[in-house]
Amino acid sequence: MNESRNPYAPPKADVGTGDVSVRPPRPPAVRIALALMAVVIVMSALQVISLVRPMSEAMISGLTFLLQVAVLAFYVWVFVAIARGRNWARILLLLFTLFGVVKMAFHLWGWLALPDGVHMTLDRMALAVAVFPILLNVVACTLLLGPARRWFKYLD
Repeated sequence: MNESRNPYAPPKADVGTGDVSVRPPRPPAVRIALALMAVVIVMSALQVISLVRPMSEAMISGLTFLLQVAVLAFYVWVFVAIARGRNWARILLLLFTLFGVVKMAFHLWGWLALPDGVHMTLDRMALAVAVFPILLNVVACTLLLGPARRWFKYLD
């Protein structure tokens, strides 16, 4: 039988000479966004560590602690996915950030809408720890959805 017309014969193409696409390096916008996200991860990890003592003294529930750990783990997962160039991770970060902005707006609105005669002292450090990660996430989303979008589209 003629080998060139055998439909069951393996292909004769040389598999070692194909075009190997090289992954482009991360643009500066992605590197800056990842650095900002790393700062948020460190801040969140420190916050989770600070909850260990109140949990052991029964000041907060274990469920609250586990929720904080789960949120941190989710954020680390999104960070790794963005570092690998996954486009869907940018959308998750955007949703995560929008949720944080809305949550913070409700908290601030609650503080500002106190009835007359009720005064609440606001710890500036606590406010900074609450607002700073959200601002970093907003900047990271802006970088990832703006200047870095070509890199993600190229990798898809």
